[in-house]
Amino acid sequence: MLSQEDMAALTAAEEKRLGLNSPEFIRRHNEIMETADRIRRENKKRLCQTGTLTKASNPTTLSKNGVCRQYNTPAAPCKER
Repeated sequence: MLSQEDMAALTAAEEKRLGLNSPEFIRRHNEIMETADRIRRENKKRLCQTGTLTKASNPTTLSKNGVCRQYNTPAAPCKER
């Protein structure tokens, strides 16, 4: 088991390796977060456009994950959070 001093030294070395709090680190972090937000918005928009998810009643329409989409009902209004 590592001592507190060893753990602190490993943590400091990793922070230095990553350039924690450097302008480059912050820039890359912001890029990643913006990309994640964009993907979340696109996925939410796509779900709102396709309708409600329900359990498949017909095994032939069952998808790999046991869910099918109802395309014959209007999609519920999408609300931004």
